[in-house]
Amino acid sequence: RRFGIGTRSITILPIGGLALLDSMPKDPRQEILVALAGPAVNLVIAAALWLGLAVAGRAGALTGADLAGGTILPTLLAANLLLAVFNMLPAFPMDGGRVLRAVLSLRMDRVRATRLAARIGQALAVLLGFLGLTGNPFLVLIAVFVWIGAGAEAGAVEAEARLAHQPAGRAMITDFQTIAPWHKLSRAIDLTLAGTQKDFPIVEDGRIAGVLTQAAILRGLRDLGPDGLVSEVAAPVETADV
Repeated sequence: RRFGIGTRSITILPIGGLALLDSMPKDPRQEILVALAGPAVNLVIAAALWLGLAVAGRAGALTGADLAGGTILPTLLAANLLLAVFNMLPAFPMDGGRVLRAVLSLRMDRVRATRLAARIGQALAVLLGFLGLTGNPFLVLIAVFVWIGAGAEAGAVEAEARLAHQPAGRAMITDFQTIAPWHKLSRAIDLTLAGTQKDFPIVEDGRIAGVLTQAAILRGLRDLGPDGLVSEVAAPVETADV
């Protein structure tokens, strides 16, 4: 939030949490700080747990009867340390991959830095996969996760760079297909499959009477089938959700 970047969601995975941010800072120094925040939290939690265990140990608070305090807290401490180390691996989508990209961005452009960081991450994925095949199968899952994440990050940054200087008019739809209220939903499906348009203006007597959205099409197919009429599922133009 300090850099004006919001967090859309946090997905809990078997290997940790994955935060979906609105964007990543373009300033490499800011990106380093943002990427280090996650592992830093793990280290702070681990330090607090260690301090609590140390104090409790000196005070004799942890006894054989306090099984939960004697087992769960050390486990949480170890888990947070492992998460901090794992997240600092130099591979996307872990925080270490973003730190590596940011450091490389200090010497080269962001696209090249991302591409190089992704290759390093995928090389690490190959190594993890090999170790998984010869030992812990869970490493194979991590390897697949890292390989896909690295490729996705590189592709997203390259696409962003290609589109950055393109006018919106080159990406917008200028040849709109329309549909009539009495058309069947199968007609909307045909139009959807024939092009890239997902929502359709409903035209009646030369005026726009509503909008048929992709969500309405799917809902209509579920409830009415392909022979259902557009007028039965379309939103009127005053309340259309587009």
